[in-house]
Amino acid sequence: MTALRVCWVFAAIFLLSASHCVAESTEKIENNERLNETVFGEQDFPGSMVNQTFSLIGQEFFRNFSGKWLEDYASSKISLAIYERPSARWGSMVWVEHRFVKVFQTFLTPGRSRVKEIADAAASSVYQKIVDEELDRSNLFVDPDMGKVEY
Repeated sequence: MTALRVCWVFAAIFLLSASHCVAESTEKIENNERLNETVFGEQDFPGSMVNQTFSLIGQEFFRNFSGKWLEDYASSKISLAIYERPSARWGSMVWVEHRFVKVFQTFLTPGRSRVKEIADAAASSVYQKIVDEELDRSNLFVDPDMGKVEY
């Protein structure tokens, strides 16, 4: 019975705070003031990793990849997404994306013998590719006579 009361108290507090925020926003809109809006993005959860794998081999790849990533590159605060396209006959295609750009892709055969080795190599490859891309973006190597792809 006490757990139910605690839930009702939290619900009441939440509703009161939400109604206060709505009233404050309404006042600002009526006075033509600008609202402070934040855009949800990578800076909200730096270093997060999204798992979009389905099969056992994809889950094992994610587990080994994330373990290696946390062991070696946890302080980098790079957000990644790992996707999989499974096939019962041919295995699974797994790829890693950073900022909606594919930075690594591999094909895992149904035999799960080399998944750990592939995941460890993928972690170091992904990190190196992201660091290289960040260097390219940082304009350290700006030359007016060369295009972005010619460095």
